[in-house]
Amino acid sequence: MAMVSAVQEAQKDNLRNFSDYMMTVLEDDWQKEKRDFLHSLSRISSLARTNVTDSSIGANRSGPILSLFSSPHISSGPSNMELLAIVDKKAATYVQVVRKLNDARKRSLEYKLLLLRMHMITILAWILLVVTQLP
Repeated sequence: MAMVSAVQEAQKDNLRNFSDYMMTVLEDDWQKEKRDFLHSLSRISSLARTNVTDSSIGANRSGPILSLFSSPHISSGPSNMELLAIVDKKAATYVQVVRKLNDARKRSLEYKLLLLRMHMITILAWILLVVTQLP
């Protein structure tokens, strides 16, 4: 009986260690995704500001970011407005996830499980956005 108890305790420890490890990996991955998303958001929003500033002045100055989108190699890709629409969808998804997490904290729900669920929802939403943009 002691042997069965020892095996069960070892299984519980392994499961607990695995869960802790997966939670750290997911949190690290979430931070990286968030950082990458915010970086791309700032890059594209600066592109939009450059376009608005240039058109309001009447000058035809295109910065290095704009030249990426006007390159002949990328001409078959989405336009600037389509890119901004994609970023708006991603931003809306991000805002929704953050609101749900903050609401959960207010209601004192299990934070780690909700964080995992929200992370999965965000990943699925981003995958859906990417798949819908494929030709």
